[in-house]
Amino acid sequence: MGLRFRTRLTVMITGLVGLAGLLLLGIEYVIVTQLFRASITTVPEQVTEYRPTMPYGTQESPVLTRSAVEAEQASVVLAGLMPWSVLALVGCTAVAGVLSWFLAGRAVGRITEVTRMARDLSTQDLHRRLSLPGPADEIKELGDTFDGMLNRLETAFSAQQRFVANASHELRTPLTVSRTALEIPLTQGRVPPHMEGPVRTALRAGRQSERLIGSLLELTRGTDVPVETTPEDLSAIVDDAVLDTAEAAARAEVTVVNRQLPGVTVAADRTMIGQAVSNLVDNAITHNQRHGTVWIDSTRVGDRVELRIENTGRVLASSTVALLREPFYRGAESRTARPAAGNGRNVGLGLALVDLIVTRHGGTLDLAPREGGGLVATVTLAGAPPTGRMPLDRSAPPA
Repeated sequence: MGLRFRTRLTVMITGLVGLAGLLLLGIEYVIVTQLFRASITTVPEQVTEYRPTMPYGTQESPVLTRSAVEAEQASVVLAGLMPWSVLALVGCTAVAGVLSWFLAGRAVGRITEVTRMARDLSTQDLHRRLSLPGPADEIKELGDTFDGMLNRLETAFSAQQRFVANASHELRTPLTVSRTALEIPLTQGRVPPHMEGPVRTALRAGRQSERLIGSLLELTRGTDVPVETTPEDLSAIVDDAVLDTAEAAARAEVTVVNRQLPGVTVAADRTMIGQAVSNLVDNAITHNQRHGTVWIDSTRVGDRVELRIENTGRVLASSTVALLREPFYRGAESRTARPAAGNGRNVGLGLALVDLIVTRHGGTLDLAPREGGGLVATVTLAGAPPTGRMPLDRSAPPA
């Protein structure tokens, strides 16, 4: 991980101060040396000392030359000057580093506020604004630009929410009316025998349309909608999903082997996770093969719970599996191209919706091609303490 901008700015400023100090120290050394040479030119070239001799005389003896005096004085002065100068340079550089750190913090602090808000922002609080204080500089201009972007996003999301609400009402109303108009005579036995099949087909098509609309509306809510979780028995949720898809499995002649551990508890919203598990089981049945098999397993891994749903089917390439989360993806090998089993309730949004639900719960959805054909879907969720409910009797095979 690289250095943060504040640290890099501090290092740059401190380094420049240090380099400038070193340059100043070198210039100081040269100036002092030249001044010594200029001042010592007044000293005679040779300094003579007269020493007494025995018994009553003197002897002339040359002691120092001018160059020797110059060298001696310069070495003494510079020997004392350089350590103090270096010590002063280190102290000034340290002070410059501390001041640079605080000044850089003030400059970067407002940018950090923009970053923090951008990181924490979700579609639920687009009304928040920075209203960045301070002088009218480039940083304030950045904050004002960010606030303007939030204004546009809030307007767009509000329009989208109104559209979703209106579309939900307008699309579901005629479907509900049509379903009621078909179910009442079918329940009362007023449908001729030769029309009973088409009526049931129309009802199935209506239910498929309702699921499609519900899935589309769920996808439009985004991944940042908060989810309230409670401890839920994953075993019971899977049992419900298997029971819900039993008719589709029977029509497709697919065997569902439910061998998960009983009493496994996860932190989840039961309705949403139930929808996700149902979609996974339904996909495993729908995109299977005649006389195929679906295996359901669950296990604890530390404080997490893994739900594994594996099914037989056509051989899938890794590149195809990587695209299965995309809504309505249809490729030559796609599970949404044409289900081999020819049954199920798939509307092309199953795995996309599962991925969205699992992500909202802080979990992960991993997809991998199965050796020999088919798909392996692994959902990882946060575990939770047991709910205290009595586990279901799992001695009998699932329907």
